[in-house]
Amino acid sequence: MKQLIYLLLLVFFSSSFLNLAVAMTEKNDPSAKRDFSEASKPSSDTGLIGTPSLYSAMKNIFSAYVNLVPFMSEPAKFVAKENETVILAHMSSMAITFRNEHTKKKIESGILQSSLLEMNDHMDQTIRVFTQGHKEFALNRVQATTQLCMSCHEQLPVSKKQFFIDFWGRFERDQFPSDFSFAEFNYLVQNYKKSTEYFLKVIKEQGEGRFDHLLYNSIQKIVLTYAYADFQPDELTNILKKIEKQTKLPKVSKENIQAWINTLAELKKDPLFSKAKLSEKELKTLLDKYREVFSAVEDEVLEIKLLTVAGKLKKFMTLNPKSPMAAEILYLSGMAERHIHRGLYFSFADIYLKSCILEYPKSPFAQKCYTAYEEGMIMGYTGSAGTELPPDVQAELKSLKEKIKK
Repeated sequence: MKQLIYLLLLVFFSSSFLNLAVAMTEKNDPSAKRDFSEASKPSSDTGLIGTPSLYSAMKNIFSAYVNLVPFMSEPAKFVAKENETVILAHMSSMAITFRNEHTKKKIESGILQSSLLEMNDHMDQTIRVFTQGHKEFALNRVQATTQLCMSCHEQLPVSKKQFFIDFWGRFERDQFPSDFSFAEFNYLVQNYKKSTEYFLKVIKEQGEGRFDHLLYNSIQKIVLTYAYADFQPDELTNILKKIEKQTKLPKVSKENIQAWINTLAELKKDPLFSKAKLSEKELKTLLDKYREVFSAVEDEVLEIKLLTVAGKLKKFMTLNPKSPMAAEILYLSGMAERHIHRGLYFSFADIYLKSCILEYPKSPFAQKCYTAYEEGMIMGYTGSAGTELPPDVQAELKSLKEKIKK
C-alpha cells in the first residue's frame, strides 16, 4: 500500500504538464525556444531533488518528455509509422534515466523510492504497448506519466519544496505565449493564487457563449484546486460567483455553476468536511452519506461533491496507510479518477485498481477492482490496433483474477 500513498497526492496534475509543454512549443512562438535551464537550477537549499546528479537526471527526463510534446499534441503524428523510431528513442531515454543506477541509488535513499518503482513499471508497460502497435493507448499512458512525476514532487516535505518555490518569481506573463500557458505553469509549480488569477482571465476572454477546451480546463483546474486538493468552500464559492457574473457562459454552464454553489453551501454545513483529519469511524460516516456520488460520475452537477469526498479519501489514506479501509478507498479513488480524467483510455484509475487487487486480493472490493480494471484495459486497446487484447495483457488479467480466487 505504501507505494500507492504517494500516488494519491496529485492525481489532478495529469494534463497540466502536457498543456504547459504544448504551449511552450507552439509553432513559430519564440518562447518555445526559451532556455529554462538557468531559471530551474536548484537553489542553495537544494534538498533531495536538488542533489546535482539527481537534478541532472530530472533535467534529462524533462528534455526527453518535451521532445515528445509535438507528437503528443497531434495524435496523428504519434501514431504515424515514420515517427516510430524517434518516439521510441525519447520514451526509452526517459525509462533508461529512471533506471540509471546512480539515480536509483539517490532516490532510494530518500522518501521517493516507492514512486520510482511505480514509474519504472509504468514506463516498461508504455514502451511495450507502443511497440505492440497500440499507439493510441500508449499516447494516453505517456500523457499520464506526468501524474507519476508530480506524485514524487508532491510528497517532498515543505522544507524541501524550495525547488518549486524558486520558480514562482522567475517567470513573468510576457515569457509565455498565452494567459492559459502562464496559468498552467503556476498550477504545475503549485502557485495556486497566481494560477487562479490567470485561469480567471482565460475564462473571461473565452466565455463568449461557447464552452471550448480552454474554458473547460480553466474552470476544472480552479474547482480541483479548491475542492479536491484543499477544500475551501468560501473561496471557491466567491470564484464561481465571479465566473458566473463576468462571462457570457452557455445557459447549461451557468446552471451547473449555480448548482455547484448550492452544493458547496450544503457541504459547508457538514462538520466532517471542516475537519483536517478524520477518524476511521468518521470516514465511514462520510461514505455512508455520500457514497452515491461515486456511481453518478457522469453527473456534472455532482462533480463538486465527488471531488470533495475524493479529496477526503486521499488525505485519510495518506495519514492512515495501514487502514482496514484501504481496498475500499483504492476502489472509490479509481472511480473518482475515471471521472476526473474522463476521455483518457488510461489514467491513475488503472493504477489504483490494480494495486487494490495485488495488495488486497481477499478483500470484497478486489473483485470490483478487477472488473473495473478489466473494462479499462479493454477500452484502452479497442480502436487502436483492433479489439483483441495482446497475449501479455490477457496473461496479466488471468494472473490478477487468479489472485482473487486463491
